[in-house]
Amino acid sequence: MAPQRVPEMFDPRVFSAAQEVIRQEPLARDVEVVDARARVTDAT
Repeated sequence: MAPQRVPEMFDPRVFSAAQEVIRQEPLARDVEVVDARARVTDAT
């Protein structure tokens, strides 16, 4: 998952921890996560 900008109203530690959980859960359940960033951006 690409790094996300933390909104000013949120605690960066909580935001980062939540993002990590969201990233880990599909992997723990053997769900394939497709990274489409290279196909949806012009890679510049």
